[in-house]
Amino acid sequence: MEVLLDIIKVTIPALIVFLTVYYLQRSFYKNELARMRIRYRNDREDPILEQKIKAYERLSLLCERIRIEQLVIRLKSSDSTKKDLKMSMLIAIQQEIDHNVAQQIYVSHDLWDIVQLAANQTRSIIKNTADEIHSDDANEYIDAMLRKISELDFNPLDRALYAIREEVRAIS
Repeated sequence: MEVLLDIIKVTIPALIVFLTVYYLQRSFYKNELARMRIRYRNDREDPILEQKIKAYERLSLLCERIRIEQLVIRLKSSDSTKKDLKMSMLIAIQQEIDHNVAQQIYVSHDLWDIVQLAANQTRSIIKNTADEIHSDDANEYIDAMLRKISELDFNPLDRALYAIREEVRAIS
């Protein structure tokens, strides 16, 4: 009986030490595994997230650069005619789209379609206004385009910018 009591006296403290070490190691490894997963996920996702943010920035800049008001400021010269200005604006819009076409890889298909639609509607305003104005005066043409934009319920480029902001909010 005494031998059994001696065995129990030695076993219980050893068992307590074993369970304490087991619990501490288990907690340590669990935390370390969680930390490694977070580090792995951050290392893997950061470059893609950074590229997506850059793509949204580029598309925002695209929308701003193809605004008729901005195009007129950049492209109108003192001797511009309606025809010259129209062609310059259409070419500038196409160049902006071509320059940013790779951004569609990083944004949703729907967002890219919205940006394309906004560019197409801007082109349409430029073309239709040129057809409606019979004078070759660039200033009359500009006034007519600005009037047409102000009469719209919504500016297509404003809608595209709103869609860009909403998609950025969704990923952040």
